[in-house]
Amino acid sequence: MTVGDWDDTVDVVVLGTGAAGLTAALTAAVDGASVAVYEKSATVGGTTAVSGGIAWIPAHDRVPGLTVEAAMDYLRAQSFGAMDDELVSTFVRTGQEMVDFVEKHSDVRFEIASGFPDYKPELPGGRPSGGRSLSPLPYDISRLGTWQDRITEFPADYSNVGFDAETRARLHADIGDPVGNLCVAGTALIAGLLKGVLAAGVTPATGCRGVELIADAGDGRIAGVRVDANGTSRRVRARRGVILANGGFEWDTTLVEAFLRGPMRGAVSPPNNTGDALRMAMADGADLANMGEAWW
Repeated sequence: MTVGDWDDTVDVVVLGTGAAGLTAALTAAVDGASVAVYEKSATVGGTTAVSGGIAWIPAHDRVPGLTVEAAMDYLRAQSFGAMDDELVSTFVRTGQEMVDFVEKHSDVRFEIASGFPDYKPELPGGRPSGGRSLSPLPYDISRLGTWQDRITEFPADYSNVGFDAETRARLHADIGDPVGNLCVAGTALIAGLLKGVLAAGVTPATGCRGVELIADAGDGRIAGVRVDANGTSRRVRARRGVILANGGFEWDTTLVEAFLRGPMRGAVSPPNNTGDALRMAMADGADLANMGEAWW
């Protein structure tokens, strides 16, 4: 494929607008790249927007004694030799750097999430007292202007499952806000990140589904992506990379039956999670791993 075959050209294409996608877009834009963000849904935020918004950062500097070594011991103890040490070590070592970057370039502000011990605190390196989980502070969503009404909501969109009273208290979801402008939990995380992305000159395009990765005919490297943009097919060249942040698959019956270890009924995530990124990657020969690992 030649340059003339492309409808648009940018440095980086990001598919998906959850916390991962928006953080990737923010990072690329701050680094000077031109960025296009595409979201399949009519609203932004994905699963993050309807989650508790908790980020598990095991070696940050806001609690004394959180070491990389202890975090790695904890993760090794529950992975049974299945984890990629180099990849996981990178995640653990760069967590603080990520937090600092996000707070500097977006409206997100983190605090220590109280009442959140490690899931398996009895393991080596585990912390019964918590401290590794960070939560976004409540955010004035009116700062987003017209975008404040374009974040995926919970539970009205697709589920009758909500937060219990204790969890609501831990997430600040019971705060008094007579004006109704404060948002919390995953919504606050998405709102703060979105504000940073918009300020960096990147506007997400909604109703745009990534459907196919486009490989260079010469060396086989991924050169771009085909996007179904509100019914119109567009080929977008990505000079520096395509970020796949749209990989949830719990609403796709075929993928659930193929990869998960039991039935999946009543998922409490957006129904647009149908494994688009997985299918695109598999079509280009990508290897998959840990597909049976799910949070029930």
